[in-house]
Amino acid sequence: PFPLLSASRASHTIQTKVKSSTLAVNRQECGASAGKFGSGIGIALDSTNIGVATPTPYFSDTNIILTPAGGNFSGGAVNLTLHYMSFRGNWNF
Repeated sequence: PFPLLSASRASHTIQTKVKSSTLAVNRQECGASAGKFGSGIGIALDSTNIGVATPTPYFSDTNIILTPAGGNFSGGAVNLTLHYMSFRGNWNF
């Protein structure tokens, strides 16, 4: 798991790019819940996915999980880019 979603933020896009082949799987899924930001994501070098979802608020730190489909991960590297909104009131503390 990757602890990327922090409390008081609303995520809406996670991009993935395979930097070195993820071995021993047919495809992968990405999300805080199964496939929320993409399913059937390619595993070959330079495969990309832009996983767009309805903005979802997170009230505690939440992990992003890459899930293998059709096997187990046995190597490889995937870059993740998270796009989120963070809100703040107009007061000073």
